[in-house]
Amino acid sequence: MNTNATDLLRLLTRHAAAFGLFSAAVTALLLVPTVYMLQVYDRVLPSRNETTLLVLTGLALLLYGLMVALEGLRSVFCARLAARVDALVA
Repeated sequence: MNTNATDLLRLLTRHAAAFGLFSAAVTALLLVPTVYMLQVYDRVLPSRNETTLLVLTGLALLLYGLMVALEGLRSVFCARLAARVDALVA
């Protein structure tokens, strides 16, 4: 194996864990609407508690914002990694 292939393999394995963590977090956050609706039907509707609905909605919106931020970071991370791989391969 030449040095470029070794450098490429080292670069990809080093960043694979970080990319996996970002992907796992974004995937877990895709469950937000499901959990939100389950909580609304389980807690809010039987008790008609508006405070609980407000808190659940605020938490869901916060988690949606976190999901957008993580997705943006993952996109930037992938773009930079692709540029480095391109530079090594070229």
